[in-house]
Amino acid sequence: MDEEPLEGGRQTVGVVRVGDTVRRPLQPNSERVHAVLRHLEAVGLIDWDNGVGPGRRLDDLAHAVWCFVDVGEHGGGIEDQGRRVRLMCDSYGWNAPALVIHEIATLLRRARDRHARAGRGKAVAIFDDLLAWMEDHGSAVEAASVTGGRTG
Repeated sequence: MDEEPLEGGRQTVGVVRVGDTVRRPLQPNSERVHAVLRHLEAVGLIDWDNGVGPGRRLDDLAHAVWCFVDVGEHGGGIEDQGRRVRLMCDSYGWNAPALVIHEIATLLRRARDRHARAGRGKAVAIFDDLLAWMEDHGSAVEAASVTGGRTG
């Protein structure tokens, strides 16, 4: 089958459609993502929520920001990450972007703890790395999100 290059969006360099699939080139964090996925058991949907049913709006927004805004070690400059967080929060009518950054760390901690209880050491190590980055840089991303990434 032929590859059809796809355009648009923020991260599309090298993304192609082949038949009914969309393929993306490996990224700097691909190895970590693959390691986490290899250690998950196929038991159902992966979700941040504690229970079944709708989650809190903050949980849902934090999860969306984590998934789509690219906050973290490979997400570019702190100011740019803060700007993207602010843009997403503004788009959803949420006026406390710093709270969203704090909640991302809470969600990552909760996921790490679940992996620890299940005995998934490699996944725990990956979440520990993600949490270490958030602990080292989260407050700077929070500050940049409040200013929309503008400094000075």
